Amino acid sequence: LPGSSAVEPITDLPGGGWRVRMHTPDGVALDGVWGQRPSAALPLREPHAFNAGTVKTRVNYSLRPKREPGLVLRIGHFGLRCSSHDETLQWFRDRFGVLDSDYLCVPDSVDQVIGTFLRFNQGETLVDHHFMLITQSRNPQDTGVHHCSFEMQDIDALMGAHDHLLERGHRLDCGVGRHLVGSQIFDYWHDSFGFRVEHYTDGDVSNIHYQPVRYAVAADETTQWGMQPPKTFFD
Repeated sequence: LPGSSAVEPITDLPGGGWRVRMHTPDGVALDGVWGQRPSAALPLREPHAFNAGTVKTRVNYSLRPKREPGLVLRIGHFGLRCSSHDETLQWFRDRFGVLDSDYLCVPDSVDQVIGTFLRFNQGETLVDHHFMLITQSRNPQDTGVHHCSFEMQDIDALMGAHDHLLERGHRLDCGVGRHLVGSQIFDYWHDSFGFRVEHYTDGDVSNIHYQPVRYAVAADETTQWGMQPPKTFFD
């Protein structure tokens, strides 16, 4: 498509393969990659059994989770702040055939969409509620990646990592809480470079039949329980 590079071999990153290099309307570089060899998987414990009020799955043994560095499973999604939400949304639709999951709208105005959650189209196969969130930046000159988000095995892994980071003086951004859109239990931090990094678990999954919902709420109304982000969170 216009603006894309030729297909080229990947020689500057591990795993080899091939890529096509593209740039979003705001100039953010994005590579379409094929044939890259995956690295070996790290050992991973099974998710902890959870005893709900009416369903008991953990019988005759106790849990002993630790406060420790959290082993993330994968990068799950990222947020992208744009000078033009509509133009960037169409850019991703044209190139990747993505589906709209849900919308963030101006508070009290469901007709004005300022954020769209996107998922991959795998037909009947279940996929994450979103692999990215596109939001309209309040300042068109201040755009770029809002956060990157990594899935963890369960809430014990997330909370153990939360306490581990707090004890070592790392900078908490917002968490722990449960999102309104996508349902994830979230925990946002700032890394040593100032970038926002999210740990999450228990997110929604959807297939082609899911129909988008419009949420006309401010950022500080997007948490169902737990720590609310500030109203300026997505600005």
